[in-house]
Amino acid sequence: MMENRARQVGVYLGILYRLLGIPVVFPSIGQGGEYTFRNEAALTAPLGVRWSLKLANIIDYNSNPQPGFDRADVQYLLTLGFNF
Repeated sequence: MMENRARQVGVYLGILYRLLGIPVVFPSIGQGGEYTFRNEAALTAPLGVRWSLKLANIIDYNSNPQPGFDRADVQYLLTLGFNF
């Protein structure tokens, strides 16, 4: 079984901006030294009363990937949000 250890860390930068980071590690119980790691970091800025803009970075790391695959996958996201 995989163990999930997650901790969400949020920081408010001034009144308008919020920085959020969520690191997660999944160690392998059966295979010593093998693990996967995922980190999501995002900066959110309000655009008005209900709208916000979020810039996010997601890193997925596998200590022992299948042949032909990289150890790390990196994604950058720019999203528009609406709160209701």
